[in-house]
Amino acid sequence: MRPGELLERYRDEVARLLARYPITRAWVFGSVARGNDRPDSDLDILIELTPNASFADYVGLDDDLAALLGCPVDVITTRELGSNDMLRRRVNRYRRRLEVAA
Repeated sequence: MRPGELLERYRDEVARLLARYPITRAWVFGSVARGNDRPDSDLDILIELTPNASFADYVGLDDDLAALLGCPVDVITTRELGSNDMLRRRVNRYRRRLEVAA
């Protein structure tokens, strides 16, 4: 199954999982956001952390998402994105908002 299909199937569970971390907003980007993901694709997630959050606060998120969905997951933060102009342009062009449970 493609990561985009898995994300849709487990949308509510993903939202609840994201809510366990200090995340204010989240987006999917890459092949899933473009709609050309394949069964062997990974899932790329961009997260915006709360102002006082650090790396230690979200370590393990990628593993938790991968365990839930059954596909590889890469997570980057908006802070990391801010220092890479080329990646920021690519991500911003195709990103799609994910719900974070309240």
